[in-house]
Amino acid sequence: MEERNQPSPDVCVARGELKDYLERHPRPEDLLLVVEVADSSLGFDLGAKAAAYARAGVPTYWVLDVQGRALHVHEEASSDGSWQSIRVLSGLDNTGLPNVTVNDLTLP
Repeated sequence: MEERNQPSPDVCVARGELKDYLERHPRPEDLLLVVEVADSSLGFDLGAKAAAYARAGVPTYWVLDVQGRALHVHEEASSDGSWQSIRVLSGLDNTGLPNVTVNDLTLP
């Protein structure tokens, strides 16, 4: 991603240690997981942002839909901006998320 076009995720999990990022932000290849919390921005987070993260090569992208109480799990990014795997987990369904339920991730 170009430096000026970098989205700012709500949460990200990066390889390495905090000291690795004292002088720079994590690059897409450093990221293991990017999470967006969508209250009013669901369309943008599932559309333009999802495509940007896929094109950048982020391996896993989650969108937490606060209103719909669901988690959109995107995996296997393609350079064309699409995702090969998209699952929507709702309610107490925690398929693919060991020891975590969607309710553990939602805001009160």
